[in-house]
Amino acid sequence: MAHSKPTILLTDDNPHYLKVLSDLLLPFYTVLAANSGEGALAHLLRTQDYVQRLARRLQTHLRFAHLLTKHYIELLARSAPLHDSGKVGIPDHILLNP
Repeated sequence: MAHSKPTILLTDDNPHYLKVLSDLLLPFYTVLAANSGEGALAHLLRTQDYVQRLARRLQTHLRFAHLLTKHYIELLARSAPLHDSGKVGIPDHILLNP
């Protein structure tokens, strides 16, 4: 009797949907954005650090404490590089135009 690997269905009713998407897509977009130009990787790392620090600071505020769990802050930090995903493929002479 042959055993088959379980299939992960990427549907929004699957409880692992967001986890699978983030595990697959975030590193891909991060690499794309990091290779988009000089200083891009350093910018992405600074942005991740800033998002994480800001979320931790907001975590102490009564209004946000219940939302900003450790897991949620990690997800925010991992997602931070996506803010530059729209720049992928745009030539530097356009992006760096004053």
